[in-house]
Amino acid sequence: MWVHGRTSRSGIYCVYFSFSFTPINHTKMSSQPHRILMLEHDEDDRFITSSVLAGLSHNIAVDFVTTPEALFHHLATGPLPDIIILDFMLPSGSGLDVLKAIKSNDAYRHIPVLIASGSPHKDVVLECYRAGASSFFEKPSNDRDTSEKIKVVMDYWFGMAELPMQPKLNRTAANL
Repeated sequence: MWVHGRTSRSGIYCVYFSFSFTPINHTKMSSQPHRILMLEHDEDDRFITSSVLAGLSHNIAVDFVTTPEALFHHLATGPLPDIIILDFMLPSGSGLDVLKAIKSNDAYRHIPVLIASGSPHKDVVLECYRAGASSFFEKPSNDRDTSEKIKVVMDYWFGMAELPMQPKLNRTAANL
């Protein structure tokens, strides 16, 4: 267990408690962690997400990247994730472009991609689903709601949904 304090986006000083526990009789438990690859450029969002994930009952390993280039490098060289979470608004482009590149690649298109946006517009949401997004959700404006939303999303993807099996593909031949 660890404790960390910092000023949140709203200017309120927050204290975070992080701890892990193993639930009893959790039906979806596995010896291998569920892997998440998350493209998020905002340091506060990465911190909050990692803090919340550390306290969940799901066995989750998350790798954060801050650029599309780092995401594709990780996909090509690291372990394939069970899900990918993309920030829609990026300093150098949009999550939609990254989503389209993922879904156009045979080695990665099976991976569910979740899009997170601070200000979703209905046309943007529709465009993301048309491009192959598995889910689109709004980033809450405060830490408490962010924590609750992360829990709900993880409960769905790692507690209810059946994730696709990893295909046996040659990732070095991936065209990105």
